[in-house]
Amino acid sequence: EYFLATIYVPQNSIGFQFLASFGTNLEIVEPKTYVEEFRGYLNKMVEKYTSKSSH
Repeated sequence: EYFLATIYVPQNSIGFQFLASFGTNLEIVEPKTYVEEFRGYLNKMVEKYTSKSSH
């Protein structure tokens, strides 16, 4: 089942951390600027675990 909910979450790291806690059980659909910033936040998390040469 799917639910569509409208909630107001700050567009900053605190809000992003809250939303990330839902894992794959959440999809943000709008506003697009929020989606883009959240994607950037998640990409920064992934970069920390992407194999690279030593720091």
